[in-house]
Amino acid sequence: MKKLKRSCKLIADNNYDEKNGNKSLLLSTFDNEPGYYQEIIHPLLASKHETELIYWLKLTNLIKSKQTCSKRTIGGMCNNAMSWISAKGSGSYQWKCQICPKRKSIKDDSIFSGLSCSFKDAIRIILAWCKSYHVDSVSNMLGVNNSTVEELYIRSASVAERYMTSNIKEWQIGGPGIIVLVDTYPEGCANTSLTRMSRPILCLSEVKTMPQKYWLEALDRYSNLDTLSYLKQHILRIVQTIVRPGSILITPHTSTLCCYSDFEQLQVLYPIIVTTEELAKHNTDQQNVFTNLETIWKEVLNICEEAQFYCTSYIDLFLRSRMWALVYGNESFERLLYQISSMQ
Repeated sequence: MKKLKRSCKLIADNNYDEKNGNKSLLLSTFDNEPGYYQEIIHPLLASKHETELIYWLKLTNLIKSKQTCSKRTIGGMCNNAMSWISAKGSGSYQWKCQICPKRKSIKDDSIFSGLSCSFKDAIRIILAWCKSYHVDSVSNMLGVNNSTVEELYIRSASVAERYMTSNIKEWQIGGPGIIVLVDTYPEGCANTSLTRMSRPILCLSEVKTMPQKYWLEALDRYSNLDTLSYLKQHILRIVQTIVRPGSILITPHTSTLCCYSDFEQLQVLYPIIVTTEELAKHNTDQQNVFTNLETIWKEVLNICEEAQFYCTSYIDLFLRSRMWALVYGNESFERLLYQISSMQ
C-alpha cells in the first residue's frame, strides 16, 4: 500500500516541540483528552492493565471474540474452534486451535492486524487521527515507527470514509434560504501559495453556523477538454448530492471547473445562484465581499494546502479525516471506535 508522503518542514506542526520535546509531558497532555477516552479507555492504558485492555477490546468487538482454525489439512480446512492461551509480545494472549498446533495473533482479522505496536499505542494512534495529529508527532511521542502510524491512519480514514459514503445525509449542508459557497482549490478559495501541480479540490461551505460546515472532495487533474468536461459534470453531481435543495449558491463568475454558467442547469434545485462578482458590486468601506470570503475560506484553504503534501492515494482519506472531526467534534473518537467494532 502506498504510504503518506513526508511533509517535513512544510507543514507547521504544533503538537510536537522538536527542540524541547519531552515525550512524557507530551503523552500526559495527549492523554488528558476529556470524555470517553479519559473516562473509559485511559485507565486501561496504565501499566499492568494490559490484560484488562485486551478483554475490553474483545468485549467491544474491536478484536475477534471467536476464531476458527484455518490450517489446511488433507481433508480441507481444520475449521475447529480456537482458544486463548498466554503468549509473549505486545499482546499477552494468542489464539490456539483446540485440535491442531495452529496459532494466530489476537490482532488477526481486526483493524490491528499485522501491526507491530502494542494495543495501547494503537488506541492512542486512532485517537491522534481523530484529533488531526501529524504522523511525525505521533511517531515521536509514542516511539512507534512512522510506517505503523501511517498504516493505522489509513485504516481509520478508510473506516470513516465507508461510513460517510453510506450515510451521506449526515454530511449534507445548506437548505432552503441557506447560503452555500462553491469554489475549487487552488484556482479559487481566495489566495493560495500553492498552485503548481496542485491536486484540485472541490470546496463547498455553508455560511450559517460556527464551527463552519464544509465538504471537500479531491478531483482528478485535467489535461484536455474531455477531462475538463467530465470533471465539470462530476462537480455538478457532487453538489446535488451534498447541497440540500433550496440552498442559495454563491459561485465564481469565471472559473475553469465551476463557473456560474455551469450551475445554471441546476436552477430547478437551487433557484437562486449568485456570483461573487455580483455581490462585490455592493462592497462598502465597512464590508468587502472578497475580504469576507478570505475569512470564510481560511480554514478550508489551510486543509487544502496541507493535503498537497500527501501522496495522491491518501488525499481523499485525509480530507475525510478533517470532515469527520468537524462533524463529530469531541465524539469523533468514540464514533470511530463504534464503526470499527461494527465492521469486524
